[in-house]
Amino acid sequence: MQRNALDIPDEYIAALSERLSFDLTSKNLITRSGKAYITKQAGIVSAISKGLTQTRSDFLASEYLKNREIREAYALYYMTTNLLKVFQPMRELALSGFFDRSSLRILDLGCGTGSATWGTELFLRSKNKDIDAYFTLTDSLDENLAEAKTFSNYFLRHLSGTGSHLEFEQYDLRLSSEKPPVLTRQPYDLVIMMNVLNELDEKDDTVLLNSLTSLLDTHGAIVIIEPATREQSRRLLRLRDLAVRSGATIYSPCSRQEGCPALVDPDDWCHTDVPWVRPPFIEAIDNIAGTLRLSLKYSYIVISKDGVTLSKSIGMNHLYRVVSERFNEKGRIRAILCGENGRCEHIINKRDRSEANADFASIERYDVVKLDGAVLREHDAILSKDSDFSIVLPVLGAR
Repeated sequence: MQRNALDIPDEYIAALSERLSFDLTSKNLITRSGKAYITKQAGIVSAISKGLTQTRSDFLASEYLKNREIREAYALYYMTTNLLKVFQPMRELALSGFFDRSSLRILDLGCGTGSATWGTELFLRSKNKDIDAYFTLTDSLDENLAEAKTFSNYFLRHLSGTGSHLEFEQYDLRLSSEKPPVLTRQPYDLVIMMNVLNELDEKDDTVLLNSLTSLLDTHGAIVIIEPATREQSRRLLRLRDLAVRSGATIYSPCSRQEGCPALVDPDDWCHTDVPWVRPPFIEAIDNIAGTLRLSLKYSYIVISKDGVTLSKSIGMNHLYRVVSERFNEKGRIRAILCGENGRCEHIINKRDRSEANADFASIERYDVVKLDGAVLREHDAILSKDSDFSIVLPVLGAR
């Protein structure tokens, strides 16, 4: 099976270059002015990274994106490293026929500089979807909305003929418990939240879920994307379980609707790891700042309002998600799978490899697989020569 890394389209990089008034091509990065620019941006990115990890509470409270230089460095680095994260959940949602329509109303809640919107635009374009897409971008900061609006003028010009319409509205999700959102185009077909949940108070999650659901059309969906750290991933998983208890349907990544088994052990969490080709300017910043976005790691859930699931869309039972790396050891291969029977390490001894289970040797984190015939033991499950194992849906980046 050939696996191909995702790549940032040239149109996006050209738009970003125009917005920042700086040529981001490899040729310019090695000039004296190019090196000076990247060194300056890397210093700001390093400060943002430290703020988001080491001094998080104070950094978030400072509303750092009000600062123009920080906002531009954020757009250069974090907008670029975030926008392709919508591809995997969108690709999975597409299997239900979700995007087989003539128009789509999309709400980007807490849009920041617009990563989720630009990624969704690129996804629809990659699928050659002839859809009139009506986006509403909201954020608590007017500065973010102004930045997203400015960038859209460059970006949409490079994506001519996409049939996209953008509106920008100021709204603070932190006030949803006091002031439920009333937005221009509701109900929406799709609500997206990227890197927003971790900034909200968890005690308000019930109100948040009710607000999000109220914004949806009958067949709508919610996509929530969060960082892949243990703390923030588990925060998302607790929201997932709250949604399940309230009667919502988890479309993906899960193939089960019961409680999340990763929450049983405080050391467990769940995230995907998508291969991508780092643009040269991201690699140059990484080399200085030490941020190293070698792949795209993040956690996500997709909630469907009409009860549709990924398993139903694929049309198969006994599906599992690979939720760990594949460990190739002397005499055996092992990986953790999560599915209808919970989260469990699965092992195949190399002497038991056969044509029926050959795919196990090539699985990657977050592949969706089908398994029949594993033998459950006290702490793991073992595949025999007769176990039927196949990769049904490779992690995004595979063809």
